[in-house]
Amino acid sequence: WYATFCALAGVDVKDERAAKAGLPPVDGVDHSALLLGQGAAGSGARHEIHHSPRALLSGRWKLITGGMQDLERGLNESKTRGDRYIMYSDYMDGWEAPEQIMRNLTDCSGGCLYDVSEDTSETSNVARQNPEIVARLMKRLDKLNEGLFLPDRGTPRQAGCARWNG
Repeated sequence: WYATFCALAGVDVKDERAAKAGLPPVDGVDHSALLLGQGAAGSGARHEIHHSPRALLSGRWKLITGGMQDLERGLNESKTRGDRYIMYSDYMDGWEAPEQIMRNLTDCSGGCLYDVSEDTSETSNVARQNPEIVARLMKRLDKLNEGLFLPDRGTPRQAGCARWNG
């Protein structure tokens, strides 16, 4: 949304100061014409969403390559494919992990693939039936992860979640 909001505000999306500091350029697509009613329906320029170092949405397909626990906790920021397991895929209010932390345990070490146009809740992993799609999306995710900006975000603190209830 950043590129779209910059266009709406008449501001250049490029941040010279950030570039001089070695930060990566903004990854965004200007969709202001669509919001202003000047673009035809379906004319958006975004055909994929790089959700995280571990997830990519491309058309109807969503690839997940592992959990985010080690990255979120700063344990291994170079391991972009992720933890082997996704411990739980639903979220709860507050800081604490669920009582049954192993519920919905999913092994995505080889890539989990979901057809989000048919399976909006992402409950049916169709990776085995579509190995060529998994390979193509893995290759694309690896490319998107090149030069990924993963700054040290410090140690998670419960106080950071208290104000907004999780």
